[in-house]
Amino acid sequence: MALTVARMSDVPVLVRDSWNPATCPAELLPWLAWAFSVDIWDTSWTDAQKRAAINASVAVHRHKGTPAAMKTALDALGYGLELQEWHQLTPQGDPYTFGVDVDVSETGLPAQSDYTLIETVANSAKNVRSHMTFFNVHGTINGTFYAGGLSVCGETVSINSGD
Repeated sequence: MALTVARMSDVPVLVRDSWNPATCPAELLPWLAWAFSVDIWDTSWTDAQKRAAINASVAVHRHKGTPAAMKTALDALGYGLELQEWHQLTPQGDPYTFGVDVDVSETGLPAQSDYTLIETVANSAKNVRSHMTFFNVHGTINGTFYAGGLSVCGETVSINSGD
């Protein structure tokens, strides 16, 4: 019996690592997301996006229905997102409305499914009375542009033969 129990203690039990989004084995992430009540989950996400969604879940649920919860949930997707509420717009929007500005300068244009995902995540974290009225996507492309030109000057001379 002592030998059997001694061998059991040699088997690594990674309980602490399994409950940490940063150290959880990738194959266990869906179950960790379920345990953390992640509202939106996509199996096609990268491991970094999955870990960010799990990590953000507690803060989102703690403040659900607030702009902070929406910002936290949207930030976990990995895009440069800015939430704009009706009172922050010029001119002011209708009460209880908001919009999302997405900066794709670093990530490139998202796929069509990403637009749906961003809208779904925003709607799951917002309060019930608020409604999304706009979704702007903008980006900046940095690069070198070369342009050239040529300037020609001269005169046209006509010579008539002595006829």
